Amino acid sequence: MGKEEQLKLQKALGLGEIPLDYNVLINAWIQQTGRPATELKQLLQQQTGKRRISDTNLLNWLEKWKEIRHHLPF
Repeated sequence: MGKEEQLKLQKALGLGEIPLDYNVLINAWIQQTGRPATELKQLLQQQTGKRRISDTNLLNWLEKWKEIRHHLPF
């Protein structure tokens, strides 16, 4: 699910559909939205873990992605 959100974000930032390095994505986020890197960095770091997360944490994670999408330049 995390990779899918990353690809949606990349498309919205005009970066194509090939998964990019997180630093490239974060830099584009900063330049195009003026938002702090920490907002996106935390989400990207959370998705690298392979362990299962609780329903509560999943809902929080999805809510944070919703906030990220709200700031995208559509």
